[in-house]
Amino acid sequence: MLSPHGSEGYPGNMVASVTYTLDNKGALDIKMKAVTDAETVVNLSNHVYINLAGHASGWDGLQDQILQIPHNFYTPDDAEYLPTGAIDPVENTNKDFQESKLLSSTVPQERGGEGFCVNYCIKTQSNSQSLAAVLSYPKFGRKLEVWSNQPGLELYTGNFLPGAGNELEGKDEARYGKWGGICLMTQNYRDAPNHPNFPSAKLNPGELYFHHATYKFL
Repeated sequence: MLSPHGSEGYPGNMVASVTYTLDNKGALDIKMKAVTDAETVVNLSNHVYINLAGHASGWDGLQDQILQIPHNFYTPDDAEYLPTGAIDPVENTNKDFQESKLLSSTVPQERGGEGFCVNYCIKTQSNSQSLAAVLSYPKFGRKLEVWSNQPGLELYTGNFLPGAGNELEGKDEARYGKWGGICLMTQNYRDAPNHPNFPSAKLNPGELYFHHATYKFL
């Protein structure tokens, strides 16, 4: 894919590609690459919605799932979901998933009942993949591990999907609405170019942007 110089205000002709590989062990491997001919910024991600209880189960199924994010810092937002530039510990907040928690015990209480839209700071080493999150559904014996070489993980619980009575029609006439799925998006921190203390999102000519994410269904 070509993003030409000046597209959406970004400098440089950037060429990006994504490769999806599904192996016979149930792992979805995603490799995103990009190059540019002028200094620019890049932060590619994957916005898949996950519900281990089944796509039609909505919040009834999602609330019984268990989430672990084994990392202890996040980037707080302002009222408009823009990062403040701070990097805060998750301890003593609703955002603490270092120990596994039922989604039913956290999502309705977060941000005044809106749910989660928060970036976690992921410890990575030498561009190798690290475990970012674990989601499980004991009732069906299903488990998902998310691995990534990126410094951030965005947890989003479908807060801005339509509410009851206005859901979107999905596969096999299922209704997709608020809190009907969870996104575990590997990426850089949101708004990184505007915060010098965040990991750099800059891409220079001659460099390769490489984002490697793996969703392991166990």
